Amino acid sequence: METTTYTARILRPSDGHAITQKNPDTPILERVIARKEIWLAANADPEDYIEITEDEAKAYDEAKEAAMKAEAEKTETAE
Repeated sequence: METTTYTARILRPSDGHAITQKNPDTPILERVIARKEIWLAANADPEDYIEITEDEAKAYDEAKEAAMKAEAEKTETAE
């Protein structure tokens, strides 16, 4: 039998903030905006994430919603 021990790394934002990827080139449709917490995989680096203000999080939410709408419209047009 093999036993593996795993230590969970959880990132929680400060009040009034959210957590997202640090890389500014992360595609908007792949961007995570976490207002409560992010559980990191064993190979994930906490340094790859940053804390952002709620206003910045809302701007990302709006951009993501617009991108999803544009993708849906492209799909409908292609059919």
